[in-house]
Amino acid sequence: MKKLAKELNVHFLVRGTVARSGDAYKVTVVSIDGDSERVLKTSSLTVAANELTPHWRDEVLDVVYDLTSAGLKAEVKRARDKPLDSLDVRDLAFRASVDWRANRDADGSRQMPMPTNFSPGRLRWHPTINLPCAPWL
Repeated sequence: MKKLAKELNVHFLVRGTVARSGDAYKVTVVSIDGDSERVLKTSSLTVAANELTPHWRDEVLDVVYDLTSAGLKAEVKRARDKPLDSLDVRDLAFRASVDWRANRDADGSRQMPMPTNFSPGRLRWHPTINLPCAPWL
């Protein structure tokens, strides 16, 4: 896996299997860290034998979200190990996204809105503050 990830110049790999189970197919997808070869997340979904995709689109989106979220958290873990002066905008955006999601429900209300106004100078990096962020950066 390390060799493949290096040749493809990627941090993460996705592997999957499809197996027939009665009148449906079970699709299992695994996200793997290319450096450590550690499995980050395993997700599965069921597709009826007579359909090309699951009946509900959210089933696919949930699996994609799980795999993406696992990769994002692994990237943030790597970024937290870097000195602050060596962080780039990608590291900061990923850290802010993960921190925002982790803290948005800290008081149980889940009311912290996703920020949408990014005027120049509004968001400034400070090493002791967890900034809200847009994960689209």
